[in-house]
Amino acid sequence: MKVFSSYFDSEWSFAQFKATDRRSKLAFGQDTNSLYIIGHDGNFYMVTYDPVNGGECLKQFEGKVFEAGK
Repeated sequence: MKVFSSYFDSEWSFAQFKATDRRSKLAFGQDTNSLYIIGHDGNFYMVTYDPVNGGECLKQFEGKVFEAGK
């Protein structure tokens, strides 16, 4: 998936969210326009995005799933 890396790192992408760990995984949520993000550092986010205008995602939830290195 290296092909998409430069797109998702770009400010030109449709919607953006800056997680604390660049080694994060993303999944689409079952709620409309929602994304789930979990970082290698254990941080977990649920964000929503504007499907028409894009831009900065709105953080709905932030939590810690596990302590990194444990």
